[in-house]
Amino acid sequence: MKSILNDWALQSPTIGDGNDDGGAITIVNKTTNKQYKNRPMINIDGIAHPPFIRKEVLNAQRLKLSFRPTDLFVTTYAKCGTTLTEQIVCLLLNDGRSDNLNPLDKNSFDKHSDVVGKIWTEVAVVEGLGIDIDNNNYEATTTTAKRLCEMKLRMSVDEFDTIPSPRVLKTHEPVQLFPDRDERHAKVIYVTRNPFDACV
Repeated sequence: MKSILNDWALQSPTIGDGNDDGGAITIVNKTTNKQYKNRPMINIDGIAHPPFIRKEVLNAQRLKLSFRPTDLFVTTYAKCGTTLTEQIVCLLLNDGRSDNLNPLDKNSFDKHSDVVGKIWTEVAVVEGLGIDIDNNNYEATTTTAKRLCEMKLRMSVDEFDTIPSPRVLKTHEPVQLFPDRDERHAKVIYVTRNPFDACV
């Protein structure tokens, strides 16, 4: 039986420098010559990121955000069980009440509710960092995140600090870019997946 992979070719992506939208990953069907492009990626310290994650935001967050021993990070490579793990954690922290949670909303934190929800720090906590995110067209590159309900709540550093414990935080960052890498206060649930399942 002929492998389906023989019919496909992956063209090397052109990854931007972190200040532009970079290039797109292109997959080509060698039989039909049809091309399929993935979203553009940017390079942050050698790691490919979607364009709505910004290096200056990550650097400023590392300096300004305070993490607690009661914080819980759900960290995964993208598309490897993040939302499922968040759902389990949020159910446990909300006494198993599934009516309090909405996976279609990505279990996002709502400051008008006492329900424990998750916060994607890289996307949500962008105000009060002392940088002008609009200079880098931040709003223009957040369409995908908004569509996925990940930017339901934008907040400042001060608002982040006032959220009661426990805080459920999400990140896709590797260890060298991990938000709490220096102080190591927060707890971490690291979820991994067979790379063949994640890539195919």
